[in-house]
Amino acid sequence: MKTLALDDKLYSALEEYSEETGRPISDLAAEAIKSWLLDDELDEAELAKIEAAEREYQEKGGMEAGEFFRNLREERGWQ
Repeated sequence: MKTLALDDKLYSALEEYSEETGRPISDLAAEAIKSWLLDDELDEAELAKIEAAEREYQEKGGMEAGEFFRNLREERGWQ
């Protein structure tokens, strides 16, 4: 087990939430940290997908989304 130093205001908010939910502060802090780390991993994965899509666009060509939807509306008469 390790010790983590928190700002007094943050600890007070965490303590209050612990009392409201009946969950231990350690569980709440661990859950928040895990969520933050997972969110960071997802951001990196999403960034990799965006970069891959941009490379594909550069290699194969294509059109901007706005142009695509304008063309689609015109073709289908959705003015």
